[in-house]
Amino acid sequence: MISIFYLTRARFLSQRAHMHNIIKTCEVLEDSGEVRVSLIDCDVELKSQESIHDFLKLHNVKKEFAIFSLNSFANKFKFRGIKILTVLEFLLTNIALIRFLIKKNNEFEIVYFREHLLFPVAFFAKYFLGKKLFFESHYIWNNWYGRLLTNLSAKISLGVIAITEALGIEYKKYNKNIITVFCAAPEFDFLKVYDKEKIRKELKLPLDKTIIGYTGNMAVTGLGDPFGLEEVIKSLKYLSEDFVFVGVGDKTGEAQFLVELAKKEKLDSRVMILPWSERRIIVNYIAAFDVLIIPKSGGAPGNMPTKTYEYLASNKPIVACATEPILEVMHDKINCLVVKTNSPEEWAEKIKEIYTNNVLAEKLIEVAKQDSKVYTWQNRAKLILDFIKSVYVKR
Repeated sequence: MISIFYLTRARFLSQRAHMHNIIKTCEVLEDSGEVRVSLIDCDVELKSQESIHDFLKLHNVKKEFAIFSLNSFANKFKFRGIKILTVLEFLLTNIALIRFLIKKNNEFEIVYFREHLLFPVAFFAKYFLGKKLFFESHYIWNNWYGRLLTNLSAKISLGVIAITEALGIEYKKYNKNIITVFCAAPEFDFLKVYDKEKIRKELKLPLDKTIIGYTGNMAVTGLGDPFGLEEVIKSLKYLSEDFVFVGVGDKTGEAQFLVELAKKEKLDSRVMILPWSERRIIVNYIAAFDVLIIPKSGGAPGNMPTKTYEYLASNKPIVACATEPILEVMHDKINCLVVKTNSPEEWAEKIKEIYTNNVLAEKLIEVAKQDSKVYTWQNRAKLILDFIKSVYVKR
C-alpha cells in the first residue's frame, strides 16, 4: 500500500472550496484501499480526535483518514495581510513541516501538495529524504515569486495534476508527466422532488419572482481577480421587474460592494446578497433558483468555479461566461447558454432566452445531468491514483 502525506497550509475551518476539495480528495484516495493518506497542516484548529471527527462530518466524509494538526508558532502570523508576517509564516510553516517529515520519515513514500509556498518542504522531502513528489496545479500566479515557486514545484515533482487543460498546457513546459483532473464534483441529491414554494418560504426568498441565482465567493478569486458578478447585476436593467438576483456566499462583508452597486444602479430592490451557508443548506438555495449563472471568475487558466459541477447536476438551466477554463466543461447550446462578451446586455439576453424557452432549457438540463455523472469524487480519485501508479509504482 502506498503511503501519501498530503501537505497544506490552508485553514481547516475556512469556508473556502479549497479546503473541501482537499478533504474529499483525501477521502476517496483513502477509500480506494490502495493508498493510506495523511493530511498535515500547521493549523491548530483541530486539537482533538473529537474535533477531527466533527470536522470530517461537516464535510460529509464517510471514510476517515489521518489528520495531523501541528502546533506551530507559524499560526501567529498566518493570513495577517502584512508582508513581513507572511514571510515569517512561510518560513516557520516550512520548518515545522520539515521537522514533522523527518520525524515520520519511515511512514510515507509520497508528498502530495498544491501550494507553491510549500516548495521548500517539498524540495527537502525529495532531495534529503528521497521522497517522490506530486504537485496539484490550480493557478498561474501573477507575481514573480508565485510563478517561480509554482514552476519549480512542477519541475521537481514526479508528476503534476492540473485542474484544467489550460493549466496542463502551461506546465508541460516544466514537466512532461502531467494529467488534467477537474477539481470538484456534485454531492447533493437533486433527483428528489423539491417543493420550490416551501423552500422559498423557509429561506425568505420572493415567491413571485424569477430568481437568477449564484452560490459561492462573490468578491475576488484566489488570484485577486473579480468574479464578475457586477455585469450580472447590471443585466437586471435589461430584464423585466419579474427577474431578481440572489447571491449566497458573503463571508465577512466582502461582497457588500455588490449591494452598493445595486443601489447606485437603482436595482437594490431586486438584488439580495446573503451570507455564506453550510453545504447542506446550499442545495436548498439551488433548488429555489430558476436560472443558475457562472460568472467570469477571473478567466485565468486555473479559474474553474467549483460550483459548476454541482450546477450541472441541479436540474436547473445554466448561463455561463465564456472563459478558457469554463468552456472546457460548459458548452454553448449543449449543456448551457454561453455569454461571450460578458456584457450586461448579453447576460440579460441569454437569461431571458433560457428561462422563456422551455424546450431549450429542458434539452440543456438533460445533457448537463449526463455530463455531471463524469465529475465524481470517485472518478477523480481513480484518475489521480492511476496516474500516481503509472509514474511511480512502475519505477
